Amino acid sequence: MEDRRAHLRTPSPRLKIRADGSLFDTLEWSQGNLVIAAAGAFRVGALVTIDGLGTANDDIESVGIRGRVTRVTEGGDAAVDFLHRDDNAMWTLRRLAGG
Repeated sequence: MEDRRAHLRTPSPRLKIRADGSLFDTLEWSQGNLVIAAAGAFRVGALVTIDGLGTANDDIESVGIRGRVTRVTEGGDAAVDFLHRDDNAMWTLRRLAGG
């Protein structure tokens, strides 16, 4: 089956995100969504506010991303699709993706 994603997923660099007041690591991410190691912290359909992101070696940068949890694995990892991202989030994600 053809992959029709608008943005390719990136497993590295791993990101740290600050969402709803807690820090999480990403398992993979793209310009439009991410999968976080959430240990069951989110439920499908939940709205998520991501207000910081960076790599393990970087400071967490302030960003504005609103997302919705679209899937939760048996292990509690959460897939979050972005509903809105501010300009700083867009540029930070591009920079971290190497583009």
